[in-house]
Amino acid sequence: MIKGIFKLSLKALSLNKVRSFLTTLGIILGTAILIIVMTIGGGLRAFIMEELAVFTPEVLWVEILVPSEGTRVEQGLQTAQAVGSGVQITSMELDDVDAVVKLPNIVAGYGMTITQERLTYESEEKNAMIFAVEEAYNKEVGGFGFELDEGRFFTDTEDKALSQVVILGSEVKEDLFGSRDPIGENIKIKGLNFRVIGVAKEAGSVGFMDIDNIIYLPLRTTMDKLMGVDYILAMGLKMKDPTQLDQTVELIERQMRINHSITDPQKDDFAVRTMDEAMDMISVVTDTIEILLFLIAMISLIVGGVGIMNVMYTSVTERTNEIGLKKALGAKPNAIRLQFLGEAMIITFVGGLIGVITGIALAWLLSVGVKAAGFDWQFVLSFQTLLFAFAIPVSVGLIFGYAPANKAASLSPIDALRETL
Repeated sequence: MIKGIFKLSLKALSLNKVRSFLTTLGIILGTAILIIVMTIGGGLRAFIMEELAVFTPEVLWVEILVPSEGTRVEQGLQTAQAVGSGVQITSMELDDVDAVVKLPNIVAGYGMTITQERLTYESEEKNAMIFAVEEAYNKEVGGFGFELDEGRFFTDTEDKALSQVVILGSEVKEDLFGSRDPIGENIKIKGLNFRVIGVAKEAGSVGFMDIDNIIYLPLRTTMDKLMGVDYILAMGLKMKDPTQLDQTVELIERQMRINHSITDPQKDDFAVRTMDEAMDMISVVTDTIEILLFLIAMISLIVGGVGIMNVMYTSVTERTNEIGLKKALGAKPNAIRLQFLGEAMIITFVGGLIGVITGIALAWLLSVGVKAAGFDWQFVLSFQTLLFAFAIPVSVGLIFGYAPANKAASLSPIDALRETL
């Protein structure tokens, strides 16, 4: 019976090849988009996890925080939005770094702030991000995979003396100096001369930040001579024993509340960030992106499903005589229903299969393009993703094809034949 219904459904579709093709095309496009967005979501998550691999579990961050209620992840996102919109939080100072570094299980730490300025060397100019940090950034704690290629890092003595020295990122060095040796040369930042003492190794991007387009300045020099401020943006800390993470975080929070005269934790103007919290924040962002992309793909498939429903209703109207004759000859309503439902299922099955193949090809080409642009992007596609992507259009065919099929099955043979007379 199933084989006979399949043959009848296939024959009916072949009588309207153009209409069947256009209907199938909607499913193909929707399924291909679904595959693409799912691989983008998986690739994005894998890319971010790979980028975060430069951060070791013994490193903590203490950053400024807009006091607010909610989870730590929600607070972190709110702080990022506030800072991005220009809100200034000035409560964290170098004294906080000095106090926290003295706590048990903290072996080193540095304060940091970030700004951006225009650099000039002779006739060359360039905008660059400035990482203003202390010596421990390079010497003990480490950060963002930083390594020196040539020269040296500035010392704590130079930092406290407000020395005007600079380490260049590899891209900055190339843009300003080309093949020339920059060590010992002076570049201008806001009209001040800064002597180049080092060049960082090429590092690529970390978390969508171009590390090679960064310069490194002594923190106190930057705060005093370039920014005119007495506060910092964050501090990086290194633990001796990562297994004591929870106890260490509690000690840091207690010390910071003492420093800032805070009695209510809900009013904290700082946050201690661990790798686990960073991963939670990344998961919130990537999950949101994946959901949005999935919804976009589902809209495409729903539009395709509506198209199937419209075509099937039209087909029922056009074949009223055929339905009436079959019922008059003894065809059961269930057989009529299965025939029309089979037509919808064939459309979505074929469309889903071609869509999956098309989506895989396009997603792979996209990953090749992203890699060619310099990003370490992975083509992520699991069997579960393929199964899910194929099941969705088939389900769409079943759902949107049922109503027209049911209408055909419920037609009275006498009424169907009367309409054709």
